[in-house]
Amino acid sequence: MTSEASEPKRGDQAAPDALTPTTAQDAPATEPPAADDAATDAGETPTPPRASASGRVALVLALLALILLAAGGGAGYWAWSQFRHTMDMQAATLAQLRETLDSKASESSLADLDQQTRQLDAQQQAQSHALKSLNQALQQSQVLNQRDQRGWTVSEVEYLMRIARYRLDLLHDVHGAVAALTQADQRLAHLGDPDLLPVRQALAAEIQSLRDYQAPDKVGILLQLNQILSHIVLPTPLGTALLDRGDATATPVHAETTKKPGGFRGFIEAVWHSISEHVSIRHYPQRVNDLAVITTQAQAAQSLYLYLENARAAVLAGDNGAYHQALAHVMDALHQGNGDQALRSGLLSTLDKLNAVDLAPPLPSLGEALKRLRHLAAAAPAGGPSA
Repeated sequence: MTSEASEPKRGDQAAPDALTPTTAQDAPATEPPAADDAATDAGETPTPPRASASGRVALVLALLALILLAAGGGAGYWAWSQFRHTMDMQAATLAQLRETLDSKASESSLADLDQQTRQLDAQQQAQSHALKSLNQALQQSQVLNQRDQRGWTVSEVEYLMRIARYRLDLLHDVHGAVAALTQADQRLAHLGDPDLLPVRQALAAEIQSLRDYQAPDKVGILLQLNQILSHIVLPTPLGTALLDRGDATATPVHAETTKKPGGFRGFIEAVWHSISEHVSIRHYPQRVNDLAVITTQAQAAQSLYLYLENARAAVLAGDNGAYHQALAHVMDALHQGNGDQALRSGLLSTLDKLNAVDLAPPLPSLGEALKRLRHLAAAAPAGGPSA
């Protein structure tokens, strides 16, 4: 075992020598290293040398290794070349497949794109039709909205104009009529319809005529009439005579009460006393003949009072004829009467000024704007509202 284990080492060491070329002269010079020593040890029979066999084995093994290495390298190269060839073929096949797929994809994509284009065209046409319908509906709704707004505004303006005529004609309220017409003009201005400009022009003229109208100061007239009433009725002796019926100046006379006597005389006095309780005697400071004069003056004062009250009622009612007629009666009574000349002159001067006042001056004419508005409202359904 020891010799077999050591032989490969020697072979390994001799292998490089076997690979080196040797000549015929060098061969005899080589001697086995331990052949003589081994033959002399223990008197054993010498064995033939095994160095050449080991070298041959090593050489064969080396050759086999080289052959195997060469075969492995060739096989690897062949496998690598086959792999490369396979890869190239696969790459070519893949390229062809890609080209085929690209062509098919392009064809399918073109078909898909064509189909999608048709679908998009159809959708666009449908959307265009829907948009057109929506625009038409929107325009119709706008037209209807404008018509409704215009109709409501025209109705409001017409109502305000009728209110103005009512305030002016029936109530003689100039300020109320101006306010109503101003509101109507503001409604038309907010509407902004050029077809209604003639109506606004007529409204402006009517509003200006109402503002220029000078209405009588009825409150001032009533205050002046009240002042005249105070001078005629209360402070004058004529008024005192009218109110005083002589009760304050009459002195009642009663029988003096004495101690009732007894008997028949006492009975007579008791009867006289009972009669005296129901009968009173008054003594007037003036003569009875002056009562007729006092009565005439009282009647004149009452007449003046009634005429002035009629004048006041005519002012409140706006009755110009009754007002001037009542003032004429008052001035005639003052001209015919007696009394304080300065007082009568002042009262007559005030009455002349009041008589010059016209309680019912001609009112401005309203109606032209309403007439134009109704004409335009009647023509609006045929022509439609202006754009």
